[in-house]
Amino acid sequence: MTLLPSRLSALRREASRMLGDPDRKPVGQILREMAHWRRTRPSPLREYVALALYRQSAGDPRHYLGNDEWRTLVRSWRTDEAARAFRDKGAFHRTVSEIEGVRQPRRLGGIEAGAYLHPDGRTTALEASTDLAGVLRKVVAENETPLFLKPAEGREGKGAFRLGAGDLADGVLPEAVWEGVRGDAYMVEAVVRQHAALDALYPESLNTARFVTCRSDGAPPQIVGVFLRVGSGGRPVDNVGGLFAPLDLASGRLVGPLRQTVADGGEAFDRHPDTGVAVQDLVVPDVSEAVETVRRVASAFAYPVVGWDIGFSEAGPVLIEGNDWPGTTKLQAATGGLLANPAFAAFLRRRSIWPEVQAWSGGEGHRAAPPLASLSSAA
Repeated sequence: MTLLPSRLSALRREASRMLGDPDRKPVGQILREMAHWRRTRPSPLREYVALALYRQSAGDPRHYLGNDEWRTLVRSWRTDEAARAFRDKGAFHRTVSEIEGVRQPRRLGGIEAGAYLHPDGRTTALEASTDLAGVLRKVVAENETPLFLKPAEGREGKGAFRLGAGDLADGVLPEAVWEGVRGDAYMVEAVVRQHAALDALYPESLNTARFVTCRSDGAPPQIVGVFLRVGSGGRPVDNVGGLFAPLDLASGRLVGPLRQTVADGGEAFDRHPDTGVAVQDLVVPDVSEAVETVRRVASAFAYPVVGWDIGFSEAGPVLIEGNDWPGTTKLQAATGGLLANPAFAAFLRRRSIWPEVQAWSGGEGHRAAPPLASLSSAA
């Protein structure tokens, strides 16, 4: 097989980064772990690199799930009807609004079928981008807040836009916004004004804590892991090309440096690269209230595994959204392999897919499972 020059160049960069990492495991151990991954996993070998399992701090790679394994797991419990409770943002907002003690971003309208839907029931026809620009400019002025536009159906903030008075000052809507919303349904919300501590860390995006919960039938939800997502590079969102770090729920402090995923460069920062704010100085506010918010909302949705995004305003935690298919790369990089997580492992053991999970991890009865010592001993 002939590798394309671009792919060959990428492989060289990955190998150079891996071999030059100061936290790298011995080369012999890496090779044994890679061989074991190839024998036991549906996910390709590049997932071993993407999860940075070549690092000493990652521990045993058999505890981790690649994207293909995660996809198999999610599909084992996911149904379109159940997932729609999260994908339909309007329905999700209405459901959450009935849960006592849970804050959400303020709804200021919607865009659907060529019209702007005002909260009071009025509609304004949108025949051109200037019509929408005029409406949004007025909404910004009346509510004294920038706006966040997100698709009424979707996940992970894809297709979302942030607009302030400066973006609408001349009455012309940015072309990308008009092209994005004209053929789709959108929700219009007030931008959450985040707490000063997180605004100082990085002010261009709402920096959110991602809580992942799991629950079995009839059991209360359990928190699997929590990490803070932080924007960077001038981007207005925290989940694309951003940074992350584990969040200690007892102290509200970050555990270790802010990190990039391997795909984004794999660097670690003791200070935010844009603002220079020291990670060790940050205390995330109202963490205990955020935990209670997650427990309340997770109890209201009978869904096995959910990623909850929590913003932190001056008034307290704000639920931004719930995701029925949360990614696991940052979660595992921040909190460790999911198969070593007590709450998640106990959840999986109650499900019919558990024997297949054991095979992935080289568990009991799997023909290719070498003992732990043969994977971890140095060459």
